Amino acid sequence: MEAKTYPLTADTEWETVTAVRGNTRAGMAMSAFSAEASAIRVKGIRRGTGWGYSIYELEVYGFPLSADRNATVGLQIQASDMADEGESVAVAATGYTPAGDAVPVVVAWSSSDAGAAFSNGLFTPSVYGNVTVTATSGTLSATKTILVEESEKVRSLSMDLEKSEMIQGDRIVVEVNALNQYGGVYSGEAEPELEALHETSGEKHADAVEALDGGRFAFTGIENGQYTLTASLADKSVTAPVTVMALTEANLALGRPATASSTNSEGVSASKIPDGVDGIRPDTDPSVVYGLDGVLIGRGTWDEVRGLTERGTWDVERGKLMIDGRIYIVR
Repeated sequence: MEAKTYPLTADTEWETVTAVRGNTRAGMAMSAFSAEASAIRVKGIRRGTGWGYSIYELEVYGFPLSADRNATVGLQIQASDMADEGESVAVAATGYTPAGDAVPVVVAWSSSDAGAAFSNGLFTPSVYGNVTVTATSGTLSATKTILVEESEKVRSLSMDLEKSEMIQGDRIVVEVNALNQYGGVYSGEAEPELEALHETSGEKHADAVEALDGGRFAFTGIENGQYTLTASLADKSVTAPVTVMALTEANLALGRPATASSTNSEGVSASKIPDGVDGIRPDTDPSVVYGLDGVLIGRGTWDEVRGLTERGTWDVERGKLMIDGRIYIVR
């Protein structure tokens, strides 16, 4: 009603039952009044604009005189306009009498989201988008639309192992990484879990796994044999094999840095022993090769390690030392 002041009158005497004064804007206005009438009249007194009066629509709600004034004739839902997928929000319903008084009411809840849950005054949506909730009490019902925002989900998991072959009793770090449905790093509150299955015995070794932080775990090879590590988060999982060997079975050179002894049995530096000098560099003179952790890795003849640099790394094949791009056999 584009009017600054306008009374509402009811027949038959057209008695004023309510009036709006000082209205400053166009739009919907609601006025409550109590009267017995079969017609309502609106009369403009003061213009709200320079264009006269405009009434777009007039609706009047009431009830028969014979109606029970304490009866519940209407329902209204109280709930947030927005929610997060999978997160609970409070919902409630209030009944109203013909006079507009609020009264408690017991309702049955339903939703356009078939997987949604209602429990103890909470609504938990299972999908995102516009979801309609409905409260029903007898022949009365009320609805409300709630905008449900999509929750972050795990799209994929990956697992990085420090190494896939280890000696019994050793410990390696396992890192589990999760990506969300947008291709970014998953940042939800849920944490991944890691499980170690000893394939040889078919037993799960819970004491072989220790959770660290940031999706990292420590795995200890407590028993020889083949393990399968399984990382899981939400409905995604990823597996990786790990082989645990006894110290006597293991290739100690595998993937480890190493050094060659720098002198022969007479204390002569390898770099100072000339080729072709008999008795100083016999093939039978052994040169000991150690790992940097002090573990004896193997022995080779002085000729095989002569002239090598002080440091090298072991090739993936057992017993081969890689230094400066060349492979040397260590016996």
